[in-house]
Amino acid sequence: MNTQRILSSSNASVSSRVHQNAPLKSVRQQPKRSGHRVAVSSFDTPPPPPPPPPPPPLPPTQRTRRDVLMSYAGALGAGTIGSVAGYLIGSSSGQGDAPGVTPISAGERRDIDSLRAEAQFRREYDGHVWVRARSGDWWEARLDAQVPGTVLLRNPEGYVYFLNLNIQQIDLTDDYVMAAVFGDGSWEANVQRVQAKDDASGEPVDLQMPMDAFRDLISLMS
Repeated sequence: MNTQRILSSSNASVSSRVHQNAPLKSVRQQPKRSGHRVAVSSFDTPPPPPPPPPPPPLPPTQRTRRDVLMSYAGALGAGTIGSVAGYLIGSSSGQGDAPGVTPISAGERRDIDSLRAEAQFRREYDGHVWVRARSGDWWEARLDAQVPGTVLLRNPEGYVYFLNLNIQQIDLTDDYVMAAVFGDGSWEANVQRVQAKDDASGEPVDLQMPMDAFRDLISLMS
C-alpha cells in the first residue's frame, strides 16, 4: 500500500519535470484571408482623340480697284514708256495685250484710271504723265535725263519748273512712285521755276516752252 503511493508520487514528479523541461513548440498564426478580390485592370492607356477637321476654305475675295492697280498697273509701270503706250493703245483698240501681262477688261481699266485720278495724276495713251495741282490745273511731268532725282514740270501756261527729290533713281512709270510724290499735293511748295538768260536784254527770265520743245528737252544742264 505505501509502496504504490510512493511510486505514483514519484511518477507524477518525473512527469511534471519532463513537461517543465520540454521546449515549447511555436504556433504559426495563419493569415486571415479577405473575402474580397482585387480586380486588376487589363486596359491600356486610351488613345488620344483624333485631330479636329481642317477649317473650310475661305470664300473668294472680291477684287477692289486697288487690287486691280497692284496686279496690272504696277506690272505695266515696271516697263518703259514705249511699252506702256503700246499696251494701252493696243488694248483700247482691241488689238491684243502686251506679252506676259494679264489682259484687263474695260471696267478694270476705268478703275485704274479712277484710282490714279484720286492720287492726283493721270497717264495718256502716248505714255506721258500729268499731275494735278491744287488749283485743278494739269501739269505735265517728266524726268531730267542728266540730273538724277530731278523732275521737270510744265504748267498750262508753258512755264517750266523743276522738282529735286534727292533720290538717285526715280521711275515716273511706276504708279506707286507717282502717288507717293504727287498724291498729297505737297510738291507744289517745293517746285522752282527754271530761268534762262534773255538773248535781247541778257537778263534772267522765267523759261517758257511749247509742249513739243518741253518733251524734246534732254536736261536743264544741256
